[in-house]
Amino acid sequence: MRRGGLPARHGRPATGVALGSLMACLLGPGSLSGQGVTASAHLDRGEVGVGQTFTLNVVLEGVQRFDQDPALPDMGGFAAFLSSGTQSSVRIVNGQTTVSLTVQYRFQATMEGTFEIGPVTVEAGGETLATEPLSLRVSSAPPPTPGAGGAPAGQPSDPGTIGPDDLFIVAEPDKRRVRENEPVIVEYRLFTRVNVSSYGVTRLPGTAGFWVEEFELPQQPEVEQIVRDEVAYATAVIRKVALYPTGPGTKTLEPLAIEAQVRVQRRSRDPFDDVFGGFFNRSSLFGDVVAAGAASRPVEIEVLPLPAEGRPADFTGLVGDLAVASSVDRDSLAANEAATLRVEVSGSGNLKALAPPEIAFPPTVEAFPPEVSDRLRTADSGVSGTRTWEYVLIPRAPGVLTIPGVDMGYYDAAEDRYEIASAAPVELRVTGRAVEDALPGARARGSVEALR
Repeated sequence: MRRGGLPARHGRPATGVALGSLMACLLGPGSLSGQGVTASAHLDRGEVGVGQTFTLNVVLEGVQRFDQDPALPDMGGFAAFLSSGTQSSVRIVNGQTTVSLTVQYRFQATMEGTFEIGPVTVEAGGETLATEPLSLRVSSAPPPTPGAGGAPAGQPSDPGTIGPDDLFIVAEPDKRRVRENEPVIVEYRLFTRVNVSSYGVTRLPGTAGFWVEEFELPQQPEVEQIVRDEVAYATAVIRKVALYPTGPGTKTLEPLAIEAQVRVQRRSRDPFDDVFGGFFNRSSLFGDVVAAGAASRPVEIEVLPLPAEGRPADFTGLVGDLAVASSVDRDSLAANEAATLRVEVSGSGNLKALAPPEIAFPPTVEAFPPEVSDRLRTADSGVSGTRTWEYVLIPRAPGVLTIPGVDMGYYDAAEDRYEIASAAPVELRVTGRAVEDALPGARARGSVEALR
């Protein structure tokens, strides 16, 4: 393994705006030569692969500005918005001037299927116009790139085009069949044989059906050299999560999508450019930067329900392993003084989802709601650590008080059986005498902080 080679992550690409022609700016907005106002839309391609980009072009003819920004149809179910830009043009033919304005919306396909892109609503020239619907087919495998095959390592098959085998993302779960609330560790790994200068996540997978815990990754990804299908790739984990299914059934991990900036070398057909371009042309010396998209494919996880047989009455819902301990900060005190009961659970599993245990305190003890604190870490096996509840207790009468023990049931997936973690009861010796108006229910409950 070696470090370097892939860039640090960055946010969503900024919106770019192309400059219109100088003549169009001089002519100013408005309709020219009696030209009628029309609007149309078209795609730069009718079929793309998951992770590839496409452009929706909205063309306005007859005027050079919109009264309102175009209203696009909802495409969030199958595409992620990347950026937009505008281009304007002016044509003068036989003394007649015509103008047009084009807005280009760049998207990245994120879901397989055939989708209808509804009409784009345009307000311009005092009119409300609607474009015709369009159809887009998104395939699991991108359509073949012209000239594919035989590319050297580090370069795409076509120097100006990044092919599906040049840059892609794979979602790698550690298991595909689990019990409810059993962790699934998923790595999203980027594979590339081109020079990626930067990248940004354009779409994160949905979290429906899962409790999600993110792994903290280094800002600069750790890069490995891996041979996959007899091809050498640089690869790095760009996202890692622990997923806890919240219910049984087949769950789908949605795609994670990125847009990368890739530096490619362009070969000129002019031999003089090859000789002198490297000295005088920065683009030839360092290569051109092109945008390329990639997305992981959906992954199905089969989630089995927890068995009903043998389920303890005090089952917490946790799947993993658990230990519990109870203690008090003092074993004796005077009536109406405060003590702290500490209940600490340790182990692995979805500890953040653990509710405090139900404890039946003696009637002469006033108990305040617990404060919770966590010391958790994520590892290859999931989340582990401790969760602690601290109860402030105020005994209102003298005597020896027994604070009941704590039982917390959990499911051990490795052993395929239920277990119970238990903590023994603890005792408090209370001295002094009872104060009638201080018995539970006879006074308002005060602040916990004031009692500490």
